[in-house]
Amino acid sequence: MSDDTIVHFPRRAPPPVPAVAPNALEQIFAEIEAAVNAGLFYAALSITVSIPDICCTLEGKAPVNWETYKAWFRENVRRYQNFGADECWEMRCGVVHNARLMGGKDKRSDFDRILFTPPGSPFQLHDSVTEMHGERILYMAAVPFCHEIVADARAWAARNAANDAVLANLPNVVRLRPNGYGQHIVGAPVIG
Repeated sequence: MSDDTIVHFPRRAPPPVPAVAPNALEQIFAEIEAAVNAGLFYAALSITVSIPDICCTLEGKAPVNWETYKAWFRENVRRYQNFGADECWEMRCGVVHNARLMGGKDKRSDFDRILFTPPGSPFQLHDSVTEMHGERILYMAAVPFCHEIVADARAWAARNAANDAVLANLPNVVRLRPNGYGQHIVGAPVIG
């Protein structure tokens, strides 16, 4: 092929702009659920363990640190016997920053490893602990975990629907803006 050859690619119609949720937080929840339904578990888990960060920021507690993150978790996620605020914080640090389920320099969890099982796996444990080969392992089922944390965050959002700090910070949450953003882009979808 010479340098002056033009290569034409077939034009494809752009994908449709997805429906927009009633508020930015609900859009985040919908994207977690869509990732779970599509089998995109890294994406789903990454966003799910970011929920305490997001909610703390909405409450005006930014920058979020391990104390504010874990306090939010303890106040709003009360369903697990073994998976607690320390595990969620470590997982958040590991998944978001290092692409690992456990991470961070400052280990706080009592577990050596967290393993998530996807749907269809013959091995299904949820919030269960085993000790094997010198490791203490916490098993979680990926789909219930994401759905349960989202349900707890939705309950938090309902309780905080009239919170002045949340209302003031909600417009700044990253989301799809189907009609543009202010005077910068008008009439075209952007994420911002």
